[in-house]
Amino acid sequence: MGFSVPNDVGIAVPSTYAGYRNSGIDQDYPSMGREAVSLLLDKLLPTGSLGVPLQPLNVVVPPRWNAGLFLKN
Repeated sequence: MGFSVPNDVGIAVPSTYAGYRNSGIDQDYPSMGREAVSLLLDKLLPTGSLGVPLQPLNVVVPPRWNAGLFLKN
């Protein structure tokens, strides 16, 4: 086809890691893991919570953009 990345076509992926060559969203999985363990140790285990909660708790870890090498700047 003769296309060149990123000169002719840019590529972004929905999930990548900070510092990787891919351009796209860094979901920050290490922070998600830390938040999950913190929730378990600080809120669920001390109260003896088991099973599906009546009121679900949502914890949001904001994603970050990883510029990568596959988009024009």
